[in-house]
Formats: sequence, C-alpha cells, structure tokens
Amino acid sequence: MIPIYHFRRVGKSPDLTAHGIRHDAEFIGHYEAFPRIKNVPDASGWIDEPRVRGHIERLAPGTPVFLNIEGQHGGGAWATYTGDSMGNVTFREEGMALRLRLLAWIRKVRPDLRLGYYREPSGHGGLVLKRPEDWREYVQLVAPLLREQDSSIPQFYFYRDPGIWPDGLDDALLWCERQFEALRCYAPGREIWPVVWPVWYDLWRDPGRHPSTAEHRDCCAMPGHVWRAILDYVLPRSDGLFIWRQGGSPWDDDAPWWHVTKEKLRG
Repeated sequence: MIPIYHFRRVGKSPDLTAHGIRHDAEFIGHYEAFPRIKNVPDASGWIDEPRVRGHIERLAPGTPVFLNIEGQHGGGAWATYTGDSMGNVTFREEGMALRLRLLAWIRKVRPDLRLGYYREPSGHGGLVLKRPEDWREYVQLVAPLLREQDSSIPQFYFYRDPGIWPDGLDDALLWCERQFEALRCYAPGREIWPVVWPVWYDLWRDPGRHPSTAEHRDCCAMPGHVWRAILDYVLPRSDGLFIWRQGGSPWDDDAPWWHVTKEKLRG
C-alpha cells in the first residue's frame, strides 16, 4: 500500500495511525506562509520567512511538505494563471517565479524535505476535458515548476452536477487520467501524490446550504461505492495520497468513505 496522509488539524480527526494513515506531513498554507495584515494573510508579495522557517526546521528528514499556495488569496501574486468564466486561461510567469523562489529558499534551509505544490498543474473546472489543447499548453508553460518539485499534488475533487461531467464517474476518471498523463509527460521521474476529498465539491460549495448543518454534511457526503471506485482508480497510479476533509465538519467514524478507506488499508 502506498503511503496515505491526513492532516489532523483539518477536520479535527482522531489519530488514525493505527489504521495505517500517517499524520506527519507538513501543511504550509496562507496562514503559515505569508505576513498578515489585520490577521489576514497577504499573499501579494514574499513570504514571512521567520514563520515558515519555524515550521520547517522542526521537521524530520524526508517529510512531505504540502504547499497550499492558492493564487486567488491576498491579491493573486502567486497564481500561475488567471482565467475567466469562459475557460480562457492566461499564464502568469510572475506567479511561477515566486513559486520557484520559494522552493529554492526552502531547499536552502532544509534540503532534506520533499516539496510539492497543491493543485499544480490546476485541474479545476472543465478546461481539462472541454478544451484539453488549451490545458496542455498551460501545462507546458508551467512544466519548469513541475520538474523542480519533488512531488506533484494534483487536486481530485469531484462533482455530482451532470452539467460538469455529463458521463458521471467516467468523465471524472478521464479528468484524473489526463492529469496523470500530463505529469508523467512533463515531469518524468517526479512522484505523484494526489489530494482527494470524499465529498461532492459542488454541493459543498452550494451557497444555499450552510456547511455547519447536518443537512449539508449529509447532502455532500459521497456514497461509499463512488469513493471505492475513485480509490480503485487513483491508488495504483499514485506514489502517495493526501486525504482532505472539510474543516468544519466533526469526525464521523461511521461515514461510508471511512469504512471503504479502512477496507482498502486492510488490503
């Protein structure tokens, strides 16, 4: 079984090491990486070096570091692309330069860590399936960053809306495979560590349902058979896996996704 990680502080989960899930990967996001203005992370410039140094200096050698730098926060200086509602994508060299600079800085401080950016290359939206030629062009432009990482962390969040994936799970798995293919092509030899989330992403984002309600959690929950199909597809193609959870939802030991995950871990 490949190594599977879960961030305990996201979703307040219990210790899952007895089941074979690890918690010792390091998560560095906006609150960990950037200076704050009135307690809001400001990602319009360079990182807060003392803060990041404090996070990485205590880590064991070989620790995977999950860099969650989403460009839309704090002015978007770190974004490697901008896009519009029509799916048009514009590459941003400035964002890639900042990301490359951060990788170089961390390696200078801790050359023994394993680094990867969440959601690079981006697989969000319909561009991967509906306009694959435009998406491939973007991936080629961001390839220097992909090759500089120790591992790639594609984002595999799934939608129930048939308007996004008319063929349902088949479309979802094709969406995953195109990202695997691109990473194998443009970053050969680099590990692939997807991040997966056992909820329906579009329903979680539904503004008509508040995430803290039981109704919303039940609505978003992915059925066990769907989660099993996703794991059956993703696990054999991956070098490791990060499991994400909704930060505001309490841990549910009887959740279908967790029963399926335990079955996989038991082999």
